[in-house]
Amino acid sequence: MYNRLKKSLAKTLTRFYPLAGKINGGASVEFHDETVIFVRAHASIHLSKILENPDLNSLKQLLPLNPYKLNANKPVPITMAQLNAFSCSEIGVDVHHEITSVDLVAKEKTVTKRFVFDVTNLATLKAKAAAKGLCVDNPTCVEAVTALISMSAKNATRGKSLQGRSSMVIIHVVNLRAQTVPPLPEHAFGNIWQLTIAPIVEVENKTEWQDLAVQLRRAIRKIDDNYVKKLQGEDGLHQASESMKEVLDIASKGEVEFYTFSSWVGLPFYETDFG
Repeated sequence: MYNRLKKSLAKTLTRFYPLAGKINGGASVEFHDETVIFVRAHASIHLSKILENPDLNSLKQLLPLNPYKLNANKPVPITMAQLNAFSCSEIGVDVHHEITSVDLVAKEKTVTKRFVFDVTNLATLKAKAAAKGLCVDNPTCVEAVTALISMSAKNATRGKSLQGRSSMVIIHVVNLRAQTVPPLPEHAFGNIWQLTIAPIVEVENKTEWQDLAVQLRRAIRKIDDNYVKKLQGEDGLHQASESMKEVLDIASKGEVEFYTFSSWVGLPFYETDFG
């Protein structure tokens, strides 16, 4: 297993060489053709025992370096691997989220449900959004489905809101690759996305899901090439935080509900064949 992982890592680094670099200041990657840290260790304990009663000091021993002792003012290695051979022969893998995007494990109690929209239902949904005549001539599937789910969730909690109304905010992930000029390469590697905020204040009983689709489109279209240029400029941090300031301003004025969405449509990951 150790040799197999080493070969796999070596092949990966030749294609995604930034993983062998170091993050400098949280904004750039230094790459000097260095090797990565790869440690092999033995743990005389079952992984299930650690998961049942996690102890921070014990968990640190499963990492090649103590993350709490890394100097934030110095370049930090992106890839550090440690193969831990537990008594149960299980393996764990960690990644650096600043450059590699993955779904994190949720600590909250979450409710999951799956809804399937076939081609016919999607076409009907888009037609209803366009028929409303609210400046959404050709709504995308993402806009229509996001708006419908948001309104349905809002209706489910309407009885809990003061006087049957409250503020709501739709947060959606937008892929920045296609918004740059010139566009980034198709296989550009990294966590290249931004959140767009569609605040809808004072959602009343007469509000329909098509109204939310209009607000969502306006928010998504704000993420254009000019927006990306500002992100790349000297005031990029200020630009990136503006939308969050808007959300905080809405939240400070009273009751507000947040609905966060992401879509694989339009992302390279969407084309992956998982068998």
